[in-house]
Amino acid sequence: YNCIGDNNGNNIILGGVYNTSLSGGMNFIGTGYKNYIHCGQNRCNTILHGQYNVIRDQNCFTTILGGQCNVIDKRCVHGAVIAAGDNITAVSGNMLHINQLFMTLTCVPSSDPGVDGVIYRSGNTLMISNSAG
Repeated sequence: YNCIGDNNGNNIILGGVYNTSLSGGMNFIGTGYKNYIHCGQNRCNTILHGQYNVIRDQNCFTTILGGQCNVIDKRCVHGAVIAAGDNITAVSGNMLHINQLFMTLTCVPSSDPGVDGVIYRSGNTLMISNSAG
């Protein structure tokens, strides 16, 4: 069974087993096993799939897309994303958290695009654009 606690307007759990959304509205759990959201009101958090994933402690607009044993807690305030992976604890808001990243270099721009923060390559070396300097 799944559980949506009292006073939880607009929370949705689509499927899975033992998923829980307590306090706060507008949270979404897609499916999976023993995923848990417990935040303040109107926090708009999402766990799409996986098992033993947790979002708690006043976080808002955070997302766990998949994996297992991932945590977004009081260390993050707003907009943290765990794309996929296992045993990740988010360390900051407005940041993507993953175990590993694979990129095909032929798809990465080969010259500086002139936009701060955009990854590009110089030969086989990854660079980060800094248009200010």
